[in-house]
Amino acid sequence: MKLKPGGYSESILLRQGRVPGIMNIMICAVMLALLLGGISCSKEKDDKNPVVEIELPSENQTFMIGDSIRVKGWASDETALKSVQVTITDMNFIVRDYMANITVSGNPQYFDFWYMPTSLKLPDGDYFLQVRASDGVNTKYKYRQIRLSGNSQVLKSLVVITRTGTVSFSLNTLDPATLGFKQQADYQHTYSGSGISWYAEQLCLLGKGFGECYVLDPEDYTLKFKLQQDGTPSLDYHEKLLAGTDRFYLGLTDGYVKGYNKLGVQQFIAEITPGRRPREMALHRQLFLVVAEEHRSDPGSWIGTYFLSSGNKWTEYRLPEGFEVVSIASVSNDEVLLAGNLNGIGRLIQWNISASAITTAWEAPSGKINDMLSAGGGAFLLACDADIKVFQLPQQSVATLLSHPGAMRLRIDPGTGTLFTGNTNAITAYHLGSGATLWHKTFTGALADFHLNYE
Repeated sequence: MKLKPGGYSESILLRQGRVPGIMNIMICAVMLALLLGGISCSKEKDDKNPVVEIELPSENQTFMIGDSIRVKGWASDETALKSVQVTITDMNFIVRDYMANITVSGNPQYFDFWYMPTSLKLPDGDYFLQVRASDGVNTKYKYRQIRLSGNSQVLKSLVVITRTGTVSFSLNTLDPATLGFKQQADYQHTYSGSGISWYAEQLCLLGKGFGECYVLDPEDYTLKFKLQQDGTPSLDYHEKLLAGTDRFYLGLTDGYVKGYNKLGVQQFIAEITPGRRPREMALHRQLFLVVAEEHRSDPGSWIGTYFLSSGNKWTEYRLPEGFEVVSIASVSNDEVLLAGNLNGIGRLIQWNISASAITTAWEAPSGKINDMLSAGGGAFLLACDADIKVFQLPQQSVATLLSHPGAMRLRIDPGTGTLFTGNTNAITAYHLGSGATLWHKTFTGALADFHLNYE
């Protein structure tokens, strides 16, 4: 018997039905089946968009300049989400502010956070809040129409508080058109703080020590009500005042911050760590109160956050010893920017609240920082000893805007693009774009603070 290669005879192959032609056909069939099976088991082309739902804000809800926008909803995908982002667009769907990234940790991804518009130059009108979700291949855009208002308001006056003596201060108004200066009232207390709320339409003045908190109508500066000093009398009991949207907050020497509504009813209390007192304060995301705290008897200082809903402390961080905070600004959902001085030298510190970490964003070569003001788009104005500088947060860069020695306080009117600066006994107005001086007004008495009042 003639054997085929491999030791099998042709008759045996024929009896087993394994002639070469049949075998080749069977092999091809098996390979085709495997190939088809592989195709059917592989991932189909991803042509499905993620799903996005927006619960808040409400349709056509109106927000004023300085408001934070609560954004609540969820996004999901049939495979996996890669990114979820929020921004503001105009009615032509052109992005008009920064893009906020929501950390994706699930599918569906639920979100509830505060978007803080940074552009102060958006005209009044209708806009879209845009939420977009991507799975890495497909992107879904969801829109909620909102309205921004406030830039059309006309600046009525500058509210100027001057120190008229060691234990007295005066409330005055300055007409920005005529430069007419008018005294409205005198208070026999050491000045402690002041603030004006467009939302609540009230002006708050705080006297230090045995003083009181006066709440005035900014239309005619008549007294709405006043709060007597609350607590153990002390020469430095009242420390600071912060005018929020629907509340104002008083920082007290004995380690408390108390919040009151526009009628003077207490709605909030936060207890500071024993041995400390509250200093500068700011609102963050309309969810937290950020408080700079200092030890009463040593150079220790901290920055802490408290829930506005309960007053409970969320987190804190110990700052470099001796660091004095002069201003606090929100820069993102997780970060705030602190302007202050350490050993007489100005410094900007970026605090990541969630990561409990700080980084030095900028340190002045010499001189102090006296005030910081957000100019929108990630830019912050710094009132330094020798000049006014612009700090660009994204680039971590600083440039000189104006040579203005001794600036202590900064305010911006976004409607006219006017920068107001205050020093020891004068206020100067500049065109923010060109830096040209518009006017300069001196007055009697040391400047304590000033605010912009709109109608």
